[in-house]
Amino acid sequence: MLTVTPGCRQTVEKQVEPSTPRTEEEAESPPAETPEDIPEIHLDREAVGKIGSFEQLSPRLFIELTILYRRETERWLTTAQTLDPGLREQYLERANRVFFSTFGITEEEYLRFGERNQEELNRYLEEHPELMKDVMG
Repeated sequence: MLTVTPGCRQTVEKQVEPSTPRTEEEAESPPAETPEDIPEIHLDREAVGKIGSFEQLSPRLFIELTILYRRETERWLTTAQTLDPGLREQYLERANRVFFSTFGITEEEYLRFGERNQEELNRYLEEHPELMKDVMG
């Protein structure tokens, strides 16, 4: 879908591409400019495997990603606290990129899905109240 608004730049909505969980080397390989002082990013491989690949985000997948992201973020923050202040932000940015790229999406696509599908996500959580605790932390 192409959205054109007078006086604004054109934006193209992108449907999430099919995703294949990447190998540990692909998902964790640091960009060339990453300082060697930044620890490697390790994701819960079992949880990544359970989510697996997908054609596009759905409320179920979004909630599963949210739960996994929350758990991983807790680990990243613990690791980040051990780093020099200058490296903390780089480490956390890299962890975000690795996490979302593992599923073949960007953080922006993930956030946009959540914003545009709030009613569906709320309905899904109402139908699965047992997930609320994990989603909210």
